[in-house]
Amino acid sequence: MFYVFLFVLVIGIVIGIYSTTRYKTADTSPPNHSDQQKILKIFDTQDTLQNDDVERILDVSDSTAQRYLAAMTNQNYLQRHGTTGRGVHYTKAKK
Repeated sequence: MFYVFLFVLVIGIVIGIYSTTRYKTADTSPPNHSDQQKILKIFDTQDTLQNDDVERILDVSDSTAQRYLAAMTNQNYLQRHGTTGRGVHYTKAKK
């Protein structure tokens, strides 16, 4: 009985390690320079931008737009306002 428990435990650990390493994504992979410039150019015509603006301008998915905005926020190009959902918007960071 102990060996069965030990076997199941080892298999569980192996599966856990495999699943966490297999599905890692680059959550904050930055946009390429051209896309970054397009995002910053939005501020020529408006004071704030939202995820939907980036999706529309760059023709990217929701998750890609979120990743780009997170990366640009981490790089201090943008400042995030709001916490979740429709209330989140971004302004150009003051350097």
